[in-house]
Amino acid sequence: MSKNDYSNLGEEIKSIVKEAINSTDFKQLNKNISNTVNSALEEVKKGVQRGKAVWYETSARIDDEEETETETQVVERPLRAPVAKSPAGKISSIIMMVLGYFGIGFSAFVLAAVGIAVGISGSLIAMGVSMGVLIPLLIICIILAVTGTKSRGRVKRFYEYVRTLNGQAYISVKQLASSVGKNDKFVVKDLLRMIRSGMFPEGRINDEKTYLLLSDEAYDAYEKYEEGVRLREREERRLKEEVERQQRMEAQNPILKETRLLIEEGKESIEQIREANEAISGEVISQKLDRLEIILCKIFEYVENHTDELPQTRKFMGYYLPTTLKLVNAYREMDAEPIQGENIRSAKHEIEETLDTINYAFENLLDSFYQDKAMDISTDITVLETMLAQEGLTEKDFNTGGK
Repeated sequence: MSKNDYSNLGEEIKSIVKEAINSTDFKQLNKNISNTVNSALEEVKKGVQRGKAVWYETSARIDDEEETETETQVVERPLRAPVAKSPAGKISSIIMMVLGYFGIGFSAFVLAAVGIAVGISGSLIAMGVSMGVLIPLLIICIILAVTGTKSRGRVKRFYEYVRTLNGQAYISVKQLASSVGKNDKFVVKDLLRMIRSGMFPEGRINDEKTYLLLSDEAYDAYEKYEEGVRLREREERRLKEEVERQQRMEAQNPILKETRLLIEEGKESIEQIREANEAISGEVISQKLDRLEIILCKIFEYVENHTDELPQTRKFMGYYLPTTLKLVNAYREMDAEPIQGENIRSAKHEIEETLDTINYAFENLLDSFYQDKAMDISTDITVLETMLAQEGLTEKDFNTGGK
């Protein structure tokens, strides 16, 4: 059967179904469909026997994987984050500042007085002794003042951080930097000092230096979140590489693209049949549709791994699958009618019988795929039996004593 013959056959089927649906007269539908199905099946079987086209390119399989979307867990935010009630340096910073600045003032005053006295008396020895005592004291006081001032500033920033946290168990470094008017690098160092000094007892900073995590629970949750992100990114990269690889193979072997498109169309059709099956209440029709779904899945699974069957399958499926969907949808619409009159019941019954014919047709199509394999197996068995007979190893040889 030529391509044009298939086209005419398809138009004939569509015309038969359309006329039956429009007129709601399904009495001759099963008979007409059966005749065309048997004709098409005969052509398919002949096509299988005529020698297969050479399609030896490797077929890659890409499933519509359900994003295996990794679930990312949001870090819980406890009502209270563990922070020091009395931060390190709260009292000591004030003491150091008082002692330091007082000492600086006192040392400066004494140095000035000594300078005046030396200027009047001219005693260089007294000046040397005074300098030897006062200058170290001045240096110590300066260190105390600077250290105390820095410590006091850290305490103030600590309280500002706590205020910005507002009880959260984690926060971004950028938010904290914005709250104190510093850059991220400064804040990271500042936080590390606070963590070491016990201001944040369980505090940690993530490896990227972008988040402050204030509790062990928050850190564990963040680690799980990061792992989820890494897994999702890895899966996205894998899928992207798989798609690119598939595209390269399809560019080298167009039959792979045709196969993929056929599989996608098939899955969409199967999904429509499944949806209709769920909407239809009848047990008999449901069993037939279940059977149809199984057969179609097997057909597309086989074609996906044996692209040499694509031409015959596309021709056959291109006409009968749309027709089947049209009949199933017609049945679904009639089944939804609140009043099931004689015409509706008769039409539904006719469609149910037609589905038996369609299932039979698809089963034969699937079975035809294994015709060559069955012949190969039969040939192998014949060869094996012949070899065993030649060696005198068959049951007949043993029964006759090898004579």
